[in-house]
Amino acid sequence: MKKTKLCLLGGGHGLSTVLLAMKEYSYLSAIVAVTDSGGSTGKIRNKFDCPAIGDIRRCLNSLADKQLKDIFERRIKDYGDCVGNLIIASLIKLYDFPTAIKIMHKLLGLSDNHRVLPVSLDNFDICGEYKNNKIIKKETDFNNIEKIEKVWLEPVPSANPEALESIIDADYIIIAPGSFFTSILANFLVPEICKEINKKKIIWIANAMQQFGETVGMDINDHANHLLKYINHIDFAIVNNIKPDEEILSKHYESYLMPLYGLNNNFNIENIVETDMIKYNENGIVHSPFKINKALRKIIDNK
Repeated sequence: MKKTKLCLLGGGHGLSTVLLAMKEYSYLSAIVAVTDSGGSTGKIRNKFDCPAIGDIRRCLNSLADKQLKDIFERRIKDYGDCVGNLIIASLIKLYDFPTAIKIMHKLLGLSDNHRVLPVSLDNFDICGEYKNNKIIKKETDFNNIEKIEKVWLEPVPSANPEALESIIDADYIIIAPGSFFTSILANFLVPEICKEINKKKIIWIANAMQQFGETVGMDINDHANHLLKYINHIDFAIVNNIKPDEEILSKHYESYLMPLYGLNNNFNIENIVETDMIKYNENGIVHSPFKINKALRKIIDNK
Protein backbone atom coordinates (compact mmCIF):
# COMPACT_ATOMS: atom_id res chain seq x y z
CA MET A 1 0.00 0.00 0.00
CA LYS A 2 1.29 3.42 -0.99
CA LYS A 3 1.86 5.97 1.81
CA THR A 4 1.69 9.09 -0.39
CA LYS A 5 -1.34 11.23 0.51
CA LEU A 6 -3.50 12.02 -2.50
CA CYS A 7 -6.40 14.47 -2.63
CA LEU A 8 -8.63 14.29 -5.71
CA LEU A 9 -11.15 16.90 -6.89
CA GLY A 10 -14.03 16.57 -9.32
CA GLY A 11 -17.43 14.95 -9.50
CA GLY A 12 -19.40 12.17 -11.14
CA HIS A 13 -17.92 9.52 -13.37
CA GLY A 14 -14.47 11.10 -13.85
CA LEU A 15 -13.64 11.39 -10.17
CA SER A 16 -14.99 7.92 -9.38
CA THR A 17 -12.81 6.50 -12.18
CA VAL A 18 -9.66 8.08 -10.73
CA LEU A 19 -10.59 6.81 -7.26
CA LEU A 20 -10.95 3.31 -8.65
CA ALA A 21 -7.58 3.68 -10.40
CA MET A 22 -5.77 4.80 -7.22
CA LYS A 23 -7.56 2.60 -4.69
CA GLU A 24 -4.26 0.87 -3.82
CA TYR A 25 -2.99 4.02 -2.09
CA SER A 26 -3.38 4.02 1.69
CA TYR A 27 -4.23 7.73 2.00
CA LEU A 28 -6.86 8.87 -0.45
CA SER A 29 -9.45 11.61 -0.21
CA ALA A 30 -11.95 12.86 -2.77
CA ILE A 31 -13.50 16.31 -2.73
CA VAL A 32 -16.78 16.16 -4.62
CA ALA A 33 -18.81 18.88 -6.34
CA VAL A 34 -22.37 19.01 -4.97
CA THR A 35 -24.39 21.20 -7.38
CA ASP A 36 -26.16 18.45 -9.37
CA SER A 37 -29.82 19.47 -9.66
CA GLY A 38 -31.24 16.72 -11.86
CA GLY A 39 -33.10 13.43 -11.41
CA SER A 40 -33.51 11.77 -8.04
CA THR A 41 -30.54 13.70 -6.62
CA GLY A 42 -32.34 16.97 -7.37
CA LYS A 43 -35.49 15.72 -5.65
CA ILE A 44 -33.53 14.75 -2.53
CA ARG A 45 -31.82 18.17 -2.50
CA ASN A 46 -35.17 19.93 -2.60
CA LYS A 47 -36.78 17.73 0.02
CA PHE A 48 -33.97 17.82 2.58
CA ASP A 49 -32.32 21.17 1.68
CA CYS A 50 -28.92 19.47 1.37
CA PRO A 51 -26.09 19.31 -1.17
CA ALA A 52 -26.32 16.80 -4.04
CA ILE A 53 -25.62 13.19 -3.06
CA GLY A 54 -25.42 11.33 -6.38
CA ASP A 55 -21.75 11.95 -7.16
CA ILE A 56 -20.81 11.33 -3.53
CA ARG A 57 -22.53 7.94 -3.69
CA ARG A 58 -20.74 7.08 -6.92
CA CYS A 59 -17.35 7.95 -5.41
CA LEU A 60 -18.06 5.99 -2.22
CA ASN A 61 -18.94 2.99 -4.35
CA SER A 62 -15.62 3.22 -6.22
CA LEU A 63 -13.82 2.55 -2.94
CA ALA A 64 -16.27 -0.08 -1.67
CA ASP A 65 -16.20 -3.85 -1.75
CA LYS A 66 -17.34 -5.13 -5.19
CA GLN A 67 -20.41 -6.96 -3.83
CA LEU A 68 -21.55 -3.97 -1.78
CA LYS A 69 -20.99 -1.68 -4.77
CA ASP A 70 -23.33 -3.79 -6.89
CA ILE A 71 -26.01 -3.67 -4.19
CA PHE A 72 -25.82 0.09 -3.62
CA GLU A 73 -25.94 0.84 -7.36
CA ARG A 74 -28.97 -1.41 -7.96
CA ARG A 75 -31.98 0.61 -9.09
CA ILE A 76 -35.39 -0.11 -7.58
CA LYS A 77 -38.02 0.63 -10.22
CA ASP A 78 -40.91 1.14 -7.78
CA TYR A 79 -38.97 4.00 -6.11
CA GLY A 80 -37.26 5.34 -9.22
CA ASP A 81 -33.90 5.41 -7.50
CA CYS A 82 -30.90 3.27 -6.58
CA VAL A 83 -30.41 1.61 -3.21
CA GLY A 84 -27.48 3.87 -2.28
CA ASN A 85 -29.43 7.10 -2.77
CA LEU A 86 -32.40 5.76 -0.82
CA ILE A 87 -30.17 4.80 2.12
CA ILE A 88 -28.36 8.16 2.12
CA ALA A 89 -31.70 10.00 1.98
CA SER A 90 -32.99 7.93 4.91
CA LEU A 91 -29.85 8.69 6.93
CA ILE A 92 -30.18 12.42 6.20
CA LYS A 93 -33.76 12.28 7.48
CA LEU A 94 -32.66 10.44 10.65
CA TYR A 95 -29.52 12.52 11.32
CA ASP A 96 -28.08 15.19 8.99
CA PHE A 97 -26.08 15.38 5.76
CA PRO A 98 -22.49 15.08 7.11
CA THR A 99 -23.48 12.30 9.53
CA ALA A 100 -25.16 10.39 6.70
CA ILE A 101 -21.97 10.46 4.62
CA LYS A 102 -19.85 9.29 7.57
CA ILE A 103 -22.23 6.37 8.21
CA MET A 104 -22.02 5.42 4.52
CA HIS A 105 -18.24 5.13 4.86
CA LYS A 106 -18.80 2.53 7.58
CA LEU A 107 -21.60 0.68 5.78
CA LEU A 108 -19.44 0.30 2.67
CA GLY A 109 -16.41 -0.82 4.67
CA LEU A 110 -14.10 1.97 3.56
CA SER A 111 -10.70 2.35 5.15
CA ASP A 112 -10.41 5.13 7.74
CA ASN A 113 -7.85 6.74 5.41
CA HIS A 114 -10.14 6.65 2.36
CA ARG A 115 -12.51 9.60 2.58
CA VAL A 116 -15.17 11.02 0.26
CA LEU A 117 -15.97 14.61 1.19
CA PRO A 118 -18.45 17.13 -0.20
CA VAL A 119 -16.68 20.38 -1.11
CA SER A 120 -19.22 22.22 1.05
CA LEU A 121 -21.98 21.32 3.49
CA ASP A 122 -24.11 24.19 2.18
CA ASN A 123 -26.89 23.88 -0.38
CA PHE A 124 -26.07 26.05 -3.42
CA ASP A 125 -26.22 26.08 -7.22
CA ILE A 126 -23.80 26.69 -10.06
CA CYS A 127 -24.88 29.43 -12.43
CA GLY A 128 -23.49 30.47 -15.79
CA GLU A 129 -23.66 32.80 -18.74
CA TYR A 130 -23.22 31.70 -22.35
CA LYS A 131 -21.73 33.75 -25.16
CA ASN A 132 -25.26 34.41 -26.46
CA ASN A 133 -26.05 36.09 -23.09
CA LYS A 134 -28.25 33.23 -21.90
CA ILE A 135 -28.04 33.02 -18.11
CA ILE A 136 -28.70 29.76 -16.27
CA LYS A 137 -29.29 29.19 -12.58
CA LYS A 138 -28.85 25.44 -12.04
CA GLU A 139 -26.64 22.62 -13.25
CA THR A 140 -29.28 20.81 -15.33
CA ASP A 141 -29.69 23.91 -17.50
CA PHE A 142 -26.12 23.72 -18.83
CA ASN A 143 -27.44 22.49 -22.19
CA ASN A 144 -26.60 25.24 -24.69
CA ILE A 145 -24.46 24.76 -27.79
CA GLU A 146 -22.76 28.15 -27.26
CA LYS A 147 -19.51 28.74 -25.39
CA ILE A 148 -19.69 29.50 -21.69
CA GLU A 149 -18.37 32.95 -20.78
CA LYS A 150 -18.39 32.68 -16.98
CA VAL A 151 -19.70 30.64 -14.05
CA TRP A 152 -20.43 31.44 -10.41
CA LEU A 153 -22.13 29.98 -7.32
CA GLU A 154 -25.34 31.17 -5.65
CA PRO A 155 -25.29 31.61 -2.75
CA VAL A 156 -21.50 31.61 -2.25
CA PRO A 157 -20.82 28.61 0.03
CA SER A 158 -18.21 28.06 2.69
CA ALA A 159 -15.81 25.15 2.33
CA ASN A 160 -16.33 21.90 4.20
CA PRO A 161 -13.68 22.03 6.98
CA GLU A 162 -12.80 18.37 6.41
CA ALA A 163 -12.24 19.06 2.71
CA LEU A 164 -9.83 21.87 3.58
CA GLU A 165 -8.08 19.58 6.05
CA SER A 166 -7.58 16.91 3.38
CA ILE A 167 -6.04 19.46 0.99
CA ILE A 168 -3.68 20.79 3.69
CA ASP A 169 -2.61 17.23 4.52
CA ALA A 170 -2.08 16.09 0.91
CA ASP A 171 1.20 15.50 -0.93
CA TYR A 172 -0.51 15.87 -4.32
CA ILE A 173 -3.74 17.44 -5.56
CA ILE A 174 -5.20 15.55 -8.53
CA ILE A 175 -7.82 17.28 -10.68
CA ALA A 176 -9.95 14.51 -12.18
CA PRO A 177 -11.54 14.60 -15.64
CA GLY A 178 -15.27 15.24 -15.86
CA SER A 179 -17.86 17.90 -16.64
CA PHE A 180 -15.47 20.83 -16.81
CA PHE A 181 -17.57 23.63 -15.36
CA THR A 182 -20.13 21.80 -13.21
CA SER A 183 -17.91 19.07 -11.74
CA ILE A 184 -14.41 20.57 -11.80
CA LEU A 185 -14.60 24.38 -11.66
CA ALA A 186 -17.57 24.14 -9.28
CA ASN A 187 -15.05 23.06 -6.63
CA PHE A 188 -12.65 25.93 -7.36
CA LEU A 189 -15.46 28.48 -7.07
CA VAL A 190 -15.58 27.78 -3.32
CA PRO A 191 -13.20 30.55 -2.16
CA GLU A 192 -11.19 28.79 0.57
CA ILE A 193 -10.50 25.75 -1.61
CA CYS A 194 -8.19 27.49 -4.12
CA LYS A 195 -6.20 29.21 -1.39
CA GLU A 196 -5.03 25.86 0.01
CA ILE A 197 -4.70 24.07 -3.35
CA ASN A 198 -2.29 26.73 -4.60
CA LYS A 199 0.18 25.68 -1.90
CA LYS A 200 0.38 22.10 -3.24
CA LYS A 201 1.74 20.11 -6.17
CA ILE A 202 -1.11 19.90 -8.69
CA ILE A 203 -1.71 17.19 -11.28
CA TRP A 204 -4.42 17.85 -13.88
CA ILE A 205 -5.91 14.91 -15.82
CA ALA A 206 -7.40 16.66 -18.85
CA ASN A 207 -10.66 15.68 -20.51
CA ALA A 208 -10.39 13.66 -23.71
CA MET A 209 -13.52 15.08 -25.42
CA GLN A 210 -15.56 18.25 -25.62
CA GLN A 211 -18.93 18.01 -23.83
CA PHE A 212 -22.31 19.26 -25.00
CA GLY A 213 -23.61 22.11 -22.86
CA GLU A 214 -20.23 22.80 -21.25
CA THR A 215 -17.18 22.85 -23.53
CA VAL A 216 -18.47 23.12 -27.11
CA GLY A 217 -15.89 25.05 -29.13
CA MET A 218 -13.22 24.83 -26.41
CA ASP A 219 -9.88 23.23 -27.24
CA ILE A 220 -7.51 21.82 -24.63
CA ASN A 221 -5.76 25.19 -24.27
CA ASP A 222 -9.09 26.88 -23.50
CA HIS A 223 -9.56 24.32 -20.72
CA ALA A 224 -6.15 25.17 -19.24
CA ASN A 225 -6.84 28.90 -19.52
CA HIS A 226 -10.13 28.60 -17.60
CA LEU A 227 -8.54 26.40 -14.93
CA LEU A 228 -5.69 28.82 -14.37
CA LYS A 229 -8.13 31.62 -13.65
CA TYR A 230 -8.74 29.89 -10.31
CA ILE A 231 -5.49 28.13 -9.46
CA ASN A 232 -2.08 29.74 -9.94
CA HIS A 233 -0.10 26.78 -11.25
CA ILE A 234 -0.23 23.25 -12.67
CA ASP A 235 2.79 21.03 -12.03
CA PHE A 236 1.74 18.13 -14.28
CA ALA A 237 -0.86 18.02 -17.06
CA ILE A 238 -1.78 14.54 -18.31
CA VAL A 239 -3.30 14.79 -21.79
CA ASN A 240 -4.63 12.03 -24.03
CA ASN A 241 -2.74 11.77 -27.33
CA ILE A 242 -4.60 8.88 -28.98
CA LYS A 243 -7.09 9.76 -31.70
CA PRO A 244 -10.39 7.99 -30.94
CA ASP A 245 -11.85 5.49 -33.37
CA GLU A 246 -13.89 7.28 -36.08
CA GLU A 247 -16.73 4.77 -35.79
CA ILE A 248 -17.00 5.41 -32.03
CA LEU A 249 -16.98 9.18 -32.61
CA SER A 250 -19.73 9.07 -35.23
CA LYS A 251 -21.87 6.68 -33.16
CA HIS A 252 -21.73 8.51 -29.81
CA TYR A 253 -20.97 12.17 -30.54
CA GLU A 254 -22.40 15.02 -32.58
CA SER A 255 -20.08 16.26 -35.32
CA TYR A 256 -19.32 19.49 -33.42
CA LEU A 257 -17.88 17.59 -30.42
CA MET A 258 -14.17 17.07 -30.94
CA PRO A 259 -11.35 15.16 -29.19
CA LEU A 260 -8.96 17.24 -27.08
CA TYR A 261 -5.25 17.22 -28.01
CA GLY A 262 -2.15 19.35 -28.25
CA LEU A 263 -1.76 21.34 -25.05
CA ASN A 264 0.80 24.07 -25.67
CA ASN A 265 3.11 25.40 -23.01
CA ASN A 266 2.09 29.04 -23.04
CA PHE A 267 0.77 28.46 -19.50
CA ASN A 268 4.15 27.64 -17.90
CA ILE A 269 2.95 24.16 -16.98
CA GLU A 270 6.05 22.46 -15.63
CA ASN A 271 5.42 19.02 -17.13
CA ILE A 272 3.05 18.01 -19.94
CA VAL A 273 2.55 14.24 -20.17
CA GLU A 274 0.97 13.15 -23.46
CA THR A 275 -0.12 9.52 -23.39
CA ASP A 276 -2.91 7.09 -24.24
CA MET A 277 -5.62 7.60 -21.58
CA ILE A 278 -8.85 6.31 -23.14
CA LYS A 279 -11.00 3.24 -23.54
CA TYR A 280 -14.43 2.64 -25.08
CA ASN A 281 -17.66 1.53 -23.42
CA GLU A 282 -21.40 1.66 -24.11
CA ASN A 283 -21.36 5.44 -23.56
CA GLY A 284 -18.49 6.17 -25.90
CA ILE A 285 -15.02 7.43 -24.92
CA VAL A 286 -14.00 7.35 -21.25
CA HIS A 287 -10.79 7.40 -19.26
CA SER A 288 -9.26 4.02 -18.47
CA PRO A 289 -8.58 3.37 -14.74
CA PHE A 290 -5.60 1.19 -15.68
CA LYS A 291 -4.06 3.92 -17.86
CA ILE A 292 -4.75 6.59 -15.22
CA ASN A 293 -2.97 4.48 -12.64
CA LYS A 294 0.00 3.95 -14.93
CA ALA A 295 0.34 7.67 -15.75
CA LEU A 296 -0.05 8.83 -12.15
CA ARG A 297 2.37 6.27 -10.73
CA LYS A 298 5.07 7.49 -13.10
CA ILE A 299 4.67 10.92 -11.54
CA ILE A 300 3.96 10.05 -7.91
CA ASP A 301 6.17 6.99 -7.47
CA ASN A 302 8.71 7.80 -10.24
CA LYS A 303 7.95 4.43 -11.85
